[in-house]
Amino acid sequence: MWAKKGTQPYVPTRSQHQKRLNVFGWVDPVNGFHGMMKAEKGDTTGFLKMLMRIIIRFKGKIIDLWVDNARWHKGERVRKFLLKNRNLH
Repeated sequence: MWAKKGTQPYVPTRSQHQKRLNVFGWVDPVNGFHGMMKAEKGDTTGFLKMLMRIIIRFKGKIIDLWVDNARWHKGERVRKFLLKNRNLH
């Protein structure tokens, strides 16, 4: 979901009212593949779980991943993960 900086997007769901729903997703624009997963929190732990799913899904392939500037997309844990998983750029 994209939204203007400083605005809160609205996403209709079947989740319980007044509860936050955190999701991570990815798209392969060349082949049309995509995926999404729910996460307890929108944080580095959830982001790393999603990265692991992408790596498993595209095992043996070089993956160029584009992310926005969210704080959970960077940091020491993400750097260490990328060092261990050299096929993810």
